[in-house]
Amino acid sequence: MDFKQLEAFTRVIELKSFTRAAESIYLSQASVSLYIHSLEKELNTQLIVRSTKELLPTKSGTQLYEYAKNIIALRDLALFEIQAQKSALSGEFVIMASTVPAQYLLPEILASFNKVYPEIRFVVHQSDTFGVTKGVISQECEFGIVGGKLEEATCNYDHIVSDTLVVIAPPDAEIDGITQNKLQDFFYSQNFIMRESGSGTRAGYENFMKNEGIDPTKVKTIASFSNTQSILHSVSKGLGVSMVSKMAAEDYVKNGMVQVVNMDINMPVRHFYFASKKNVILSPISKLFIGFVHEYYDDINRANR
Repeated sequence: MDFKQLEAFTRVIELKSFTRAAESIYLSQASVSLYIHSLEKELNTQLIVRSTKELLPTKSGTQLYEYAKNIIALRDLALFEIQAQKSALSGEFVIMASTVPAQYLLPEILASFNKVYPEIRFVVHQSDTFGVTKGVISQECEFGIVGGKLEEATCNYDHIVSDTLVVIAPPDAEIDGITQNKLQDFFYSQNFIMRESGSGTRAGYENFMKNEGIDPTKVKTIASFSNTQSILHSVSKGLGVSMVSKMAAEDYVKNGMVQVVNMDINMPVRHFYFASKKNVILSPISKLFIGFVHEYYDDINRANR
């Protein structure tokens, strides 16, 4: 068993195609097939089920895939640590992120990271918290950035930063400060703009509503969107009110496009995390990026003290 066999095998599993796997590692399809065949012969077991419709790992193939990913990651880590002092770091990695991190955390972080490591490229895929977690578990990416924990998920969660949820309303709406005893009347009387099911933001404000005796199913949902930007724009045009992350609303508030409703009550706090699959060794570039992000927010916290 050697690295070329394992690399060919993992790429076939990930891309579900011998042809695409061969293209990704710059080999012929015949070479990739030969590597897989020799690996199966060496292990005396079938690793991949081939059919006209799809290509799937067998039980043995799934087990080997987990080990192979870690073996390759360990090799890359060794090379990374040895060569880090000798040359500029380069490469590409995939980040999956839920809506708020993708739109409001990552752009600033990636810009800072790029100034230090200009040869490292990013591929960012946006989904909701559930979709990102699913992608991490299926190893579509090494890690994701999410706005909530899914307790049933086989993931490690590493806290990044926290933010408060705020209620936003159209700029010309005449809404007095909302006290505890007016809270239910407020939510039941407004057109409310929701995030889609599976969103960490939605889970956060639905839990808040329930804790305050508000039934989310009785709130008049006038519209539902899959991203925060659409909600902010809709509120600015007078469609209704909503709850969003404070950092997401910041520019709209500064420009007078929405207003934050004064709530005389403790508002829910959202926590953002790196999510990675348990028992999986992260690549050197992923570890580098995660460490950079932690240092980035540590510097901000020190500056704000």
